[in-house]
Amino acid sequence: MNKRIMLLKHKFSINLTIRQQILVAMLAVALFATAIIGIAIYSISKSTIEKNYSNLRSNNLQISSRIVELQTEPIIEIGRSLLVDKVFRKIMQEETSSTPYFSGTNQLTLDKTLSSLMALDENIAGTDALYDLPLGMNVEGFWYNKAAFEQADVEVPTTWEEFEDVCAKLNDAGVQPLTAGGADKWPVTRLVNAYVMRSMGVDAMKKAGAGEAKYTDAGYVEAAQKIQDLATAGYLGVGVTTVDQNTAGNMLLSGEAAMFYNGSWFTEALTADTNPAGPDGIGFFNIPVVDESKGTITEYSMNCGNILCLDKAKYDEGTANFLKYFVNNIGNEAMSQFGAVKGYKYDVEGDLSTYSQIVADELAKVTKASTWFEASMNSEVSTVAQENVQTLINGDMTAQEYMQSIQDAHDMSDL
Repeated sequence: MNKRIMLLKHKFSINLTIRQQILVAMLAVALFATAIIGIAIYSISKSTIEKNYSNLRSNNLQISSRIVELQTEPIIEIGRSLLVDKVFRKIMQEETSSTPYFSGTNQLTLDKTLSSLMALDENIAGTDALYDLPLGMNVEGFWYNKAAFEQADVEVPTTWEEFEDVCAKLNDAGVQPLTAGGADKWPVTRLVNAYVMRSMGVDAMKKAGAGEAKYTDAGYVEAAQKIQDLATAGYLGVGVTTVDQNTAGNMLLSGEAAMFYNGSWFTEALTADTNPAGPDGIGFFNIPVVDESKGTITEYSMNCGNILCLDKAKYDEGTANFLKYFVNNIGNEAMSQFGAVKGYKYDVEGDLSTYSQIVADELAKVTKASTWFEASMNSEVSTVAQENVQTLINGDMTAQEYMQSIQDAHDMSDL
């Protein structure tokens, strides 16, 4: 009897151990599965966050002039917006009238900076009076890899004909001439816009948006054709519509591609320690001239990000003090935090980086400014322009068809 009881106890003990082992095993599997799911969710979330950030940045860059068009012009027309021209000049003059922006050889005068501000503001707000202040100041153009240019034995082009010749020579030397974030779409319409402003003038896209010209007019179609031709010749590489803007920028820095159209905000990547081209390996040139009677080398495609407007009825001493603080500090903040030039005074110690100096020099040259391709389009037209530009450079739509699709969208949006 005692032996039987002991045997039963032994069997129970063994069974209990097995159950425990099974439970432990099940728990381990559950934890492992949870970890795998967690990693997958993290990867997806990280990718989504990065994509959303990229899209948000792109959208902010694309819609900034729409903020001016939709908000500034109406309040200017009804007399609500404060004319900040005199106020801004007075505040700046108090401490900078006899002080250069930079010490030593790095001098950027107040007048030169204001000319950049005024040139951009005049184009996007339709007035030569200053009713708003930009929270940034960006010029656009071509960044180029100096080593790639040396490899192909080419010089910086000043005309579009020279630009096409440089592309051909780079291609023959085994270097991809151009890269662009075709997957993000807007970088390609920037190229179309570049040719438009040089061949038709800085206000060409604004005229089309206002109905004073048609997107199907010969000049606009020619611009689309020029960019399609670059893609057809293989100058934008294989599968450009699958390349995002960040990847395109890295291709330039690594020397995989020789030229990359982008704005001066690209200096954030250029000044980073991770830039394989180093502190002086990348140069910049403005959009080459097509017809000098229509567009000169001192005219730039520009944008300013968001803008600051002041309500005339509510402007008081407190607002003036804020404005003074703003204009006296935003420059240093942008330079110290991002190494970026924003069109306001700088008195930070030390020399500018090579890349920040490039931007400062380019800003000092501005005489007139154009906004980008979609700046004067409403959301419906802009969507068509960007969606179809991939089809254009893939060769599945002619330049005429591309511009017709934009004109059709414009006409429909007016109904």
